[in-house]
Amino acid sequence: MIELVHLKRTVVGLALAVSAGALAEEPAPASPIAEIPKKIAAGTNGVFQPGILLQGWYVFDRTNASGATPAAYANTFRARRAEVAAKGEIIPGRIAYSVMFDPARVREPANSTLTDSGGDTVTVKAFPAAGAVFQDLFITFLHPFADVSIGQFKIPVSWEGYNSSAKIVFPERSLAGSAYGDKRDLGI
Repeated sequence: MIELVHLKRTVVGLALAVSAGALAEEPAPASPIAEIPKKIAAGTNGVFQPGILLQGWYVFDRTNASGATPAAYANTFRARRAEVAAKGEIIPGRIAYSVMFDPARVREPANSTLTDSGGDTVTVKAFPAAGAVFQDLFITFLHPFADVSIGQFKIPVSWEGYNSSAKIVFPERSLAGSAYGDKRDLGI
């Protein structure tokens, strides 16, 4: 009886070893989806790298500020960011470029009341914030010792402000990061 149990264990162990060896020799199945390239060749030596970032805001507001019954409901959705970017190298290792625009920066104008010198009031449409669509537009001259960029780009004041909003930890930048770091300027 003991020999029969020992024989069964030996046969089962051999079967597992053979099947494990057969499984180890099988090639891994090929992925049906090829990896998407991050850069696209442009011309004979150039590189083109497109990019897009879409972020939205949804606000459900149930307030009763006036004391009316029932409370007023407000559902709001708007595109917070719609950044479309393209960057690459015109001459590899020598000249690079970057262009980024954000059509969501142009917001609906709000009514603003102005008083002229005669005391008359006039209602005009005014944008609540900067209405510039182009955010970044610069050319970079690449060199082993230094890269020199000319154009409009973010100023390197804070990590949070300098990086893309897709890379920050929270949904919005901090007050200090927004006030000092998330700015663009013309320059070299």
